[in-house]
Amino acid sequence: MKLTKLVTLILLPGTMTGCSSGQHNDSPGTDIKLDEKSTEIVDSDNRFGFNLFGSLVENSEAGANLMISPLSISSALSMALNGANSDTRSEMEQVLSSNGFTTDDINSAYQKLIPALRNCDTSVDLDIANSIWIRESFQVLDKFTETNNDYYDAEVTRLPFDNNAVNRINDWVGRKTHDKIQKMVTSIDPNDVMYLLNAIYFKGSWAEKFDSDATQSKPFTLSDGNTVNVPMMRKNQKLSYLATNNFRMAAFPYGREKFRMLVILPNEGVPTTEILQSLDNDSWQTYLKGMSQPVELDAWLPKFTFSWETNLNDVLASLGMPKAFSKSEADFTNINSKGGLYISKVKHKTFIEVNEEGTEAAGATSVAIGVTSVGPGNTLVLFHADHPFLFFITEEDTGAILFMGQMANPTIES
Repeated sequence: MKLTKLVTLILLPGTMTGCSSGQHNDSPGTDIKLDEKSTEIVDSDNRFGFNLFGSLVENSEAGANLMISPLSISSALSMALNGANSDTRSEMEQVLSSNGFTTDDINSAYQKLIPALRNCDTSVDLDIANSIWIRESFQVLDKFTETNNDYYDAEVTRLPFDNNAVNRINDWVGRKTHDKIQKMVTSIDPNDVMYLLNAIYFKGSWAEKFDSDATQSKPFTLSDGNTVNVPMMRKNQKLSYLATNNFRMAAFPYGREKFRMLVILPNEGVPTTEILQSLDNDSWQTYLKGMSQPVELDAWLPKFTFSWETNLNDVLASLGMPKAFSKSEADFTNINSKGGLYISKVKHKTFIEVNEEGTEAAGATSVAIGVTSVGPGNTLVLFHADHPFLFFITEEDTGAILFMGQMANPTIES
């Protein structure tokens, strides 16, 4: 009987209200200046995120809340890309929008981007960690682990895959996400041979917090026209702002304003899906450049908490990488030269809470790889997010999108 082996890549993005080292210092942080190729690869990550998110929203149930972390998913898939060959690699590069870049280009971009994001705003806590867990009897090419260690700072641990391994992996996940993700691995299949994990933790308060005394119960109009009463946070604040024929967009900064949440609020009668159909990295850059200097807004934003999960196999295959999921055609011989590896499952889970203090979120993505054989004026502008809207958590200097989501119903938590 042929033995089926599995390699699982787990990605864990998270955002919270507070800080990674647990300490603040008085320095404002460091401006990020990426080279041209690294900037282009960040744009590629965002482009991938828009494609993936648009497909997920299009295929989701009407009125569903959902959220992904494009930076996290693209980081994890880029680590896996170091093990891919031939057409499998080409398809993955196409989906990741990284065609034309060498392996060194992609790896070097992450090597520069991750430390830069960590250090750009010392009032916000952002930590990004990677690890590789290998069954002690499974052989992995040294170049694969060394590359992910050198460029992604991935810790490599070889150990028996028993109940103790489950506990050690889950303990690592818990530490890196401040216990927002627990029991990511419930058991290890006898044929599992590797776990690659990526964790992102972000903790930041609003630059100007909402006054909890101003929060009131207000109606939120759902996509079907019905209303639900939700706690609505309210404040008057000068915020960067854009108005188009279909939507308005405002930027709510965190910390020292390196990170911010951009909220796209559709105009009356315009569904979020219509906006997403025309939203890509080029239009996104145009909208960002078109945002005005801070405008006084009467801003309403609902408090909300929700979790979401999905299997990404079908959507990633439909976006252009079917070979990676094919037992007969996938080529991951840069992980193990004997071949036969394929991606058997990509699962993504997220959680977010938005309140007067700031934002708390967490997420997890697992990629299992199987082996088949061994501008307005100065007047007060209304920005009332009292109907479905889109939101994006981004970094200012690089334009990197950490999270993007759709809030359709603040009363639904899963």
